Amino acid sequence: MRPLPAVLAVIGVAIIGRQLLARGDGASRFAAMRRRMMERMMEAMPDDSPPKLITSILPRLKEQNDEVLALLREQNELLPNQGKKG
Repeated sequence: MRPLPAVLAVIGVAIIGRQLLARGDGASRFAAMRRRMMERMMEAMPDDSPPKLITSILPRLKEQNDEVLALLREQNELLPNQGKKG
């Protein structure tokens, strides 16, 4: 009968986890704690560290991607019209 305590422990953890997720406050508190820890770690890193460089580059990359997508959409609108003229 050794597996019984382990099975009961797994079931207990599953029930508690499900209740925390159902309420929502446990998960959101955990996410907030993780976010604060990440912010503190990022602040402690030097400016030339890879994680800081990546996070500083991401907004510009998003802008460039948006520009490229806009140009591609414009091109897709123009190409079918060009074929109809000829």
